[in-house]
Amino acid sequence: MTINMIADAPEKYEEDDYSIPSFAQKKNAAAPQPASIEHVLIEEEPEDLDPFLKKHEGNLFHDTLKRMALEKGHKENDVFRAAQIDRKYAFRIRRGTIPKKNTVLALSLALHLNEEEAKQLLASAGYTLTSSRKTDLIVLYCLKHRIYSVVKVNGILDDYGQQVLR
Repeated sequence: MTINMIADAPEKYEEDDYSIPSFAQKKNAAAPQPASIEHVLIEEEPEDLDPFLKKHEGNLFHDTLKRMALEKGHKENDVFRAAQIDRKYAFRIRRGTIPKKNTVLALSLALHLNEEEAKQLLASAGYTLTSSRKTDLIVLYCLKHRIYSVVKVNGILDDYGQQVLR
């Protein structure tokens, strides 16, 4: 569209067609309202909470950790020791404490997990591997190359100026 076209037929091009809404118009405009948190959280009747919890119970971090240790043939205490986690903190994890991401990464190494298994363990704690975090990339490299010693991985992390896992 050219200026000449608008000048030749001004009645076709109303000024309002090209106007930008003012701040007051934007402020008063009805914005879509998000669903209330109550609506999002309570999709089922309250008496259905127990079956819902039972259905998702095995997805808790400690349950996932315990299952993976059994699948890999490791004793839980040995996994905690290999991840350099003291007894007190191991007890707290068993009781439901969600560890920090670096601790979960250390547990992934101690369990000798592959990339997919490590992602599952991280997800059960609410974390993910990301390519925007150098620590994650280093641990991913170590998992792929079967470098499972937390001490060795911590040395690599330290060499690259990253915080050690434990």
